[in-house]
Amino acid sequence: MNRLKKTLLSAGLAAAVLSSPQNIRNLEARTLNVPRDYSSIQSAVNAAAGSDTVFMARGEYIGHILIKNKSLSLLSYDGPDFTYLSTDQPSGSVIAIINSKNYQIDGFTITGHKCNGISTLNSSGLISQNSITNTVTAISVERGNYTDIWNNRIDHNNQGINSSADSTLIEENDIGYNGSSLSDYAIKTSKNAFIKYNVLIHNKAGISASGGYTEILNNNFDNNFGSITINQEFDKFLAMYNLFLNDKDYAINLESISDTSSVLVKCNGFNGNSKDSNFLLPAENFYTKPNFSSPGLYYYPLEINSFYSNHNPCGGYMGAFHP
Repeated sequence: MNRLKKTLLSAGLAAAVLSSPQNIRNLEARTLNVPRDYSSIQSAVNAAAGSDTVFMARGEYIGHILIKNKSLSLLSYDGPDFTYLSTDQPSGSVIAIINSKNYQIDGFTITGHKCNGISTLNSSGLISQNSITNTVTAISVERGNYTDIWNNRIDHNNQGINSSADSTLIEENDIGYNGSSLSDYAIKTSKNAFIKYNVLIHNKAGISASGGYTEILNNNFDNNFGSITINQEFDKFLAMYNLFLNDKDYAINLESISDTSSVLVKCNGFNGNSKDSNFLLPAENFYTKPNFSSPGLYYYPLEINSFYSNHNPCGGYMGAFHP
């Protein structure tokens, strides 16, 4: 059972990417190590050129990190179980990224308490394989475009992901137990967004989407208070192959949409919700209880040959995990 779509794609593209003229130049970029070469993360970031990589050894690091006008990668050697970033400051972000293209933040546990986890402004890049917890907003993306938020665990924050940027890709994340009020969303987008293969559980509010072109595909929703709220007219809104389970309010809420001609909701599974939707769902949605094989936290593997595993009239797998 897997959500390896992006991983497999990345492996298939690796040879082509590394052989491009731009990346041949990037192979000459430096690697800066913390704490071996630099005593602090910020000193390494300040010393880095545009496309350098800052590698961090396992340990706990306290303080704000500012990346500005650089396309650098900030990576951990040993992953989020061993590399911790936090701040004791009363505001701001643990990591702030400004006017930076093609950055990457990968492999940290990030806690902020009274701060945001990662905030970006007018930037584009990849935020991947982090665990972000106990922050105000785990990931805030403002302006810019083409931010990829992939394979992170985002839980126990006031708000999960908040993006007002264009073309935000949110995929294969585990997002749970976020929010203290109904205005604290697990995911909030206000421009073109593509939300795929995520698991959203026990959030005070699920996804709030407004404006532009939005696709919500192959996600698992379970025990949220409102899985999807649509509160603005769209160029196009598409929700397909999702599983909506045990919602405490509307699974899909068209809060203030008078014209639903741009809204397409089909080939989804609904079961155990307080209310499935406040508009008439098309016939190509289903209400069969899903059969899972050995489910766990953030893990919903469908039983092979069950209704939602390619044995339904839509002919596709539903939810984030394919048998």
